[in-house]
Amino acid sequence: MEKRNRLKEILSEIGLENLTPSKILLDRLKITRLRFFQILENKGKNEVTVAEKDNIEGWLAEALNKPVAEVLLMENEPNDNILKKHNLS
Repeated sequence: MEKRNRLKEILSEIGLENLTPSKILLDRLKITRLRFFQILENKGKNEVTVAEKDNIEGWLAEALNKPVAEVLLMENEPNDNILKKHNLS
């Protein structure tokens, strides 16, 4: 199961819809506009990379005035899947 991110949900919670990132933001995140929308919509061939996750979480933390540790970009795996994955059930 591929991991999904919560970028769209987080932006929606703070009142942003139909977001179009500026070139400055894209440069800061080190991604293209196409890749930004792929991540936003949880689409595309590739999952979010560690670098993309770190860059987006850093930007969100600054925008939300929170520590990076409090910005949970990626959805967590359900607990029962973790148990099965590690043969703990």
